[in-house]
Amino acid sequence: MFRPHLKKLKAYSLEKADYKAKLNQNESPYDLPEDLKEKILEELRKTSWNRYPSPWADPLCKKIAEKEGWDPEGVLASAGSNRLIHFLVQATSLKGRVLTISPSFSLYRAEASLVESKAIKFPLNPDDFSLPLEKFLRVFKRTRPDITFLANPNAPTGNLFPQEDLLEIVKLGKRLGRIVVVDEAYYQFAKQTLKGSLKKYPNLVLLRTFSKAFSLGGVRLGILLANPKVVAEVKKVMPPFMINHFQQAVGSVVLESDSFVEEVVQKTLQERGRVRQRLQEFPGVYPYPSDTNFILFKLPRSRQVFHHLLSNGILVRPMTFEGLPDCLRVTVGTAAENDLFLNTLAEAV
Repeated sequence: MFRPHLKKLKAYSLEKADYKAKLNQNESPYDLPEDLKEKILEELRKTSWNRYPSPWADPLCKKIAEKEGWDPEGVLASAGSNRLIHFLVQATSLKGRVLTISPSFSLYRAEASLVESKAIKFPLNPDDFSLPLEKFLRVFKRTRPDITFLANPNAPTGNLFPQEDLLEIVKLGKRLGRIVVVDEAYYQFAKQTLKGSLKKYPNLVLLRTFSKAFSLGGVRLGILLANPKVVAEVKKVMPPFMINHFQQAVGSVVLESDSFVEEVVQKTLQERGRVRQRLQEFPGVYPYPSDTNFILFKLPRSRQVFHHLLSNGILVRPMTFEGLPDCLRVTVGTAAENDLFLNTLAEAV
């Protein structure tokens, strides 16, 4: 009853565990304050719940466009940026080629597999996860991928790629008529974005999420910034009414709450620096530099350490990616959560 190809794939699964500190999914540890929640409820009270929402969340997209200084027709919202990755692959590649880097966000390869496209994984330099640009450009020219995904900062490694290197890839994509997607899920923590290059490169697509700096992981809201012609094509494979009244109300209110978002970012950066410094003091532990809200670190017996943390209610992420042996990833939490993690890790190492 199902495609033979589908039978070979595994469904997403995440084991649930009791925890004292949940530091395994790169969520914001800070919930929205009560005053913002009240504003959201007020917006919802004004809404007719019996009516369908705007098909393409136009009021929200207009607010985003004003915030970003971009054409509203070049903004697309969906129920999480994961869904936008799905629609981008659907719109560009069917039994084709999807190029990405390794290690990086696994969903790019998973979505390629769903449409029976070949996922081309280009390896980063193993010592610092930098991108060997000239080699990457040669692979791009040779394989001519239908679409390319580059996370910047990269996940799960946490490093930032030079803007000039990314633009060289975008330029090549423009010459070959290929979409290049730069996933900026963590850009607020890195203070860097390619938004200023959107007008120059009509093949450039930027992905953003409300799950990290905006503290809205539970709302499922992601956006895409691109040339309006690109957005018009992606809409053809995307069902309307994907953003409901609640998501639009939450997104609209939080977009206007710059002080809250900046506070989340600043507290995260401060704790990130403190946690990484402490990790450097542990024998045998090497924390990689990070421009995100998480830290990747390498240590001996990582599997045993992971289980020690887990048994004490500290959830971190074991790395099963290629090129990341003996690595764990920890989300930067609140000061109290980070102390629990560091103290429990000290016992293990």
